[in-house]
Amino acid sequence: FDGVRHERTVHLDLTSSLLTVTDHIDTTDEHRFTILWHTAPGLETAIAPDGRIALERDGQPVAYMRFESNETSLTVHVASDDPAGRRSVRLGGVEALPTSVVSVSFEADDQARVVTIVELLD
Repeated sequence: FDGVRHERTVHLDLTSSLLTVTDHIDTTDEHRFTILWHTAPGLETAIAPDGRIALERDGQPVAYMRFESNETSLTVHVASDDPAGRRSVRLGGVEALPTSVVSVSFEADDQARVVTIVELLD
């Protein structure tokens, strides 16, 4: 979009097994934004009792995702077996592969910040 600037920072803390991705968006007009997180092949997504998104393999959680934002319109949606999933098989080549997708949507008209926190389990 014209008048929109997006900046992403990524931090991996090996001590606490946390991956933190912060998206900063500056916009001059109101827009609806969506951040899509495609999971790895073979991972299923489920909403845990505490509201986090569980990433599971064979019914066992391998990671949890949660989101923080300064936007009150933040909504999270989970879709399994999204046919639009893709993975790189080699440089320049991709193949369709059903994956789960976690989408985070929000509206912003000035500055927005969305933090995705992934807790990696042993």
